[in-house]
Amino acid sequence: MTERIAATLSGDAADAALVSVAAVWANLSGWPALGTDLLAREMAHSGTDAHSHNGTRISATTCTVDANGQVGPMALATACRLAGDCAANTGVGLTTLTGLTGTGRLAPYAASLAARGLIGIVALQSPPVVAPFGGSGRAIGTNPLAFAAPRGSEKALVVDLATASMSLAELARYTGSGTELPVGMALDADGAPTRVAEDVFALLPDGLTSSLIGLLVETLAGALSGQQSAEGGRGGFVLALAPPDHHDLAARIEEIAHRWNGAGGHVPGESVPLPTDNEPFDRTVQIDVDEDWWQGLAAGSKTKTEESV
Repeated sequence: MTERIAATLSGDAADAALVSVAAVWANLSGWPALGTDLLAREMAHSGTDAHSHNGTRISATTCTVDANGQVGPMALATACRLAGDCAANTGVGLTTLTGLTGTGRLAPYAASLAARGLIGIVALQSPPVVAPFGGSGRAIGTNPLAFAAPRGSEKALVVDLATASMSLAELARYTGSGTELPVGMALDADGAPTRVAEDVFALLPDGLTSSLIGLLVETLAGALSGQQSAEGGRGGFVLALAPPDHHDLAARIEEIAHRWNGAGGHVPGESVPLPTDNEPFDRTVQIDVDEDWWQGLAAGSKTKTEESV
């Protein structure tokens, strides 16, 4: 299925492969709203020349990507690839994005940089819906952040987190099911705590630390990129770092992971597969999408797949 999705997407083949992996894994993780559903919606709303690079500027260490009209996941994959290329050549690569729409989970994109032997940091800013710690109004977005680093013979160390109490996709699940929110997740328009998803005016941060990390993301992915919340769309920030030639980065990360496990922790990243020799995708797993979904996906792309279901 990943091959067919990638064939349907126009643009760089490596970017399309990464997007297809991210979409399929979101479904396998129980989040089609961040996977195939999101991808089909993005394809339907993208511009007629969704993957042109007219809005991309590249220097030795920095890149800027204007994602307006582009499929969100493809724009993010492009940003990660460009940052990785810069880091491979100069030791550091930074890509900022503006005009992003939906992207889904950030973990696979950060992990794609770790697969190249780099440390990758990916952050996205979005329109305000989260209150600052101790506040009651909307100040920043859910502002997710992910980072990844290579590990010896193991899969990459990968961390993917939202800086709010929940993501908008989670809130939508509660709204759709009519289930009450957990205590301490959100406020209504009067600034009072609410457990009714439809009454949510502002989400709460997951503590002071998360609130400050959300502020950091707003600074990097918003202010640095030039994306302002009032302008619509989302801002993005991708940083790729290469170790000095004499440093075995993977071995050092493995030492950290060993200490973490030895102290009773769980090293994050085991749930983020990439199609590598160490962990190929289980191609026998079935994902429930019908022919209408494939036709909708193909209709939004300049490149159509001829493959039958």
